[in-house]
Amino acid sequence: MKKRWVVIFTFILAIFMLIGISRLINSESDIWLSIDKHEWENYESFAGTGMYFFEENNKKYCLFMIYGSGVPVAGHYKSEVKIKSNQEIEIEIPHQFMDIKNTDQELQRYIIQLNQGNLIMDQKVYIASKVPRNYKYIIP
Repeated sequence: MKKRWVVIFTFILAIFMLIGISRLINSESDIWLSIDKHEWENYESFAGTGMYFFEENNKKYCLFMIYGSGVPVAGHYKSEVKIKSNQEIEIEIPHQFMDIKNTDQELQRYIIQLNQGNLIMDQKVYIASKVPRNYKYIIP
């Protein structure tokens, strides 16, 4: 009788684990499918900033860009993306984002939320670009 309860308990635990793993995979897929291969733009600052999401060698990345005046992209930083939930991801970019090509600077983590089709990072709203173009200056 005791063995029967152990078998039943193990079976139920295995089912719950499979459901949990399935939900995690689906939530990653949902948010990633919403942002992957899209350029997201925000023009609240001088020339604006943008993000482009892509996969490379089975890893997810965000290309964070500072748009330029006179040049399409004045600087950029490539950050690995960590999916936190169905609606949130995390990236790291330099705290002082001035000389981006020489980034020995301290990295700061940012949570990006997917909210009604837009991305929100640090209280700034990024909208999907209708004509993504700036990332092409960095990624061939």
